[in-house]
Amino acid sequence: MKTSIGKTPKKMSYSQYKFTIIADHLCYMYRTITRIGERYRKLYNQFLLIPNAISC
Repeated sequence: MKTSIGKTPKKMSYSQYKFTIIADHLCYMYRTITRIGERYRKLYNQFLLIPNAISC
């Protein structure tokens, strides 16, 4: 459910509207963090392989 900021739906109260904006923002932040995490996970896995290579 997407709500464009600035247009409050008629059936929603202001607190519900604020909550949907906050939830939408958190969802966006979570998606951004996971996207960055996917990028760094490969580097992190390579970093974890270094001690294993030394110990072998």
